[in-house]
Amino acid sequence: MFSALFAPACAVGGGLLWLVPPVLGADGTTGSLLHAAGLVLLLVAVALWGSTLVASTIVPLRVVVAVATALLAWSLVELVRPAAPDWYDQALGVVAVLVGVAVGVRARGREREAPARRGGAHAR
Repeated sequence: MFSALFAPACAVGGGLLWLVPPVLGADGTTGSLLHAAGLVLLLVAVALWGSTLVASTIVPLRVVVAVATALLAWSLVELVRPAAPDWYDQALGVVAVLVGVAVGVRARGREREAPARRGGAHAR
C-alpha cells in the first residue's frame, strides 16, 4: 500500500525536478542539484515499483529486487543518453510525470473500490 501511493508521488516529483531547470534557466550548481534530486526521486519510484514484483513475505528478496530494478532503469536511461542531454532529460521528465500521474490515479481508484467478498463452500 505504501509503495502504491508513494512511488507515483516520487515519479511526479522527480519528473518535475527535471523539467524545472530549463524553465527557470538554472545552470551550473543549481541545475545539477535539481537534476540529482530528480534522479534520486525517480530511482526511489522505480525501486518501490520493483519491490512490488516480489511477495511481501520475503523482505530481503524485495530489497534486492528493488535495488536491482532501480539500477537497471538508471543504466538503461544512461545507455541511450545522447551527447547533448538537455532535451533528453526534459522528455524523460515529461514521461515520468505522465506515468506517475497515471499510476497514481489508478492506485487511488483501486483503493476506493470495495473488495469483493468471496464465498467458499462454508461461507454464509
